[in-house]
Amino acid sequence: MLEKYTLKYKDIAVGILSYDTESRRFSYETINKTLDKFKYPPILFDYRYFDVNHIPTNEEIIEFLEERTIPECRADKVLEMLGMDNYNVWEICKATRGVVADDYWWLAKDGDRYEDFHIRARFEKNN
Repeated sequence: MLEKYTLKYKDIAVGILSYDTESRRFSYETINKTLDKFKYPPILFDYRYFDVNHIPTNEEIIEFLEERTIPECRADKVLEMLGMDNYNVWEICKATRGVVADDYWWLAKDGDRYEDFHIRARFEKNN
């Protein structure tokens, strides 16, 4: 089975991040190739040698997702809040949409709105 999420920068669709549950591998496809290079995540795209046609590897995607989750050594309360028994980066990212306070990238499903999911949108709205 293929699990697909749209990688967004705020409300702008950047690409499709997929996880194949059978092969346990990630893939990524850029769907918007006209954006400023800083709208693409730096872990997936090297700004020094930027190429919008770069296809991130499984390992690059895993590194990107790991940066979007709480470290395993501090995850107990988060896992409890999410109703999870064990630490799984992909499952945590699906539950939290990969939102972090440091940037604007996040993983969206159909119907998800930036304003409803991203902590920065909530802060911007209230200020």
